[in-house]
Amino acid sequence: MLAGWATDSPRDRFFDASISAVVLLFALGIALPARAGWAFRIVAAVIGVTYLAYFGFELWGLLRGRPQPVRVGEPSVLMAGLGLLIIGVPSLLFALSGWGWGFWRHFTSHTRKPDDDISPPRGPAA
Repeated sequence: MLAGWATDSPRDRFFDASISAVVLLFALGIALPARAGWAFRIVAAVIGVTYLAYFGFELWGLLRGRPQPVRVGEPSVLMAGLGLLIIGVPSLLFALSGWGWGFWRHFTSHTRKPDDDISPPRGPAA
């Protein structure tokens, strides 16, 4: 990703560095889920704000008269709005309130309940 750093424009360098920082934060959150859970919230905030900006950019283009193709894979207000609704809003909810954090902790907890233990059989047949 950073191979052409010397010939890239400052805008491209900023974009590459931003992606690298998000990936490092995501890796930190995976490596240390109990101590660096805040990294997931930062990544979610970046994703949510990016979708919000994408939607705003496409809405601005629509209001200025730019043609809006309604096809999957083509940028338009409809596609940006769907992305914001499906990915951006849940990301922002998680980033701002921790909503959905219980779901993550359920799958990463290593504590066992007493009723989960398999006890050896008791009685004369044992």
